[in-house]
Parts: sequence; structure tokens; C-alpha cells
Amino acid sequence: MNKRKIILLGALAVAVIGAITAYSFLTPKGEIDVAQSDATHEVTASALYAAFDEDEATANNEYAGAVITIKGVLQAVDENESNQIQLSLAAESDFGSVLCTLRDAPANLTNLEIGTPVTVKGVCTGYLFDVVIDHAILL
Repeated sequence: MNKRKIILLGALAVAVIGAITAYSFLTPKGEIDVAQSDATHEVTASALYAAFDEDEATANNEYAGAVITIKGVLQAVDENESNQIQLSLAAESDFGSVLCTLRDAPANLTNLEIGTPVTVKGVCTGYLFDVVIDHAILL
């Protein structure tokens, strides 16, 4: 085989391996079962918000996509446009909070009182004025 064919076959092999790798990373893996998953971090709402507010890139590397447990003071209970319950945890900031979208409405939802401490476990998806936690469950 001449040099040209070897280079062409090598480039083709690299392209195929790259396409397979990209497909495996971009294909959805299904939803994470938060209840059955161990949390990789336990953090207060204030500390989590501060981490994103101070250095979003570093906080994304540490928390984004991870199942985490957050402790904080309940600031608000709302319903989003998809009729999912959202808990807002105070973050000692005038600009944002930790916004937790619950996977299912808990039976004790009516017992929750604004200003009381709560613990939530969910998947951190990043920072959009608020730190966003999805697939959350109330502990």
C-alpha cells in the first residue's frame, strides 16, 4: 500500500471513531432516578448559589449534571408552566435563589411553610439567575 492510501484509511478510521464517540455522548441516557442515586455533594443553598455567582465555569464543572443534596430555607412554593411544583430556597442573595423543580408533588406539600428549613435532592442543571435543580425530591 502506498503512503496516500494509509493516510486516507487512518483519517477515515479517526472520523468513524469520532462519530461513534460523539453519538455516545450526545445520545440521551434516560432520566436519572434521583431517589436511588447517591448524592455526590451535600451543600447549603447559599453555598451553592455563591459558588455559581463567584465562578460559574468552575461551579458547572463541579455540580452540573450531578445529583446533589441541598439544605436551605424555603422561600416560595410555585407551579411552573408544566404544572410542576417548584421550591425556591433562599440563597442569601438579592439576585437569585436555588430553584428546585420537583419530579412529583410530595404528599406533605401542604405542610410546608415558608421560612422553614428543607432538604432537597436533585440534579443540578446550571445557573440562569437562579441555580436550577431538576428531578428533585423532598427529603
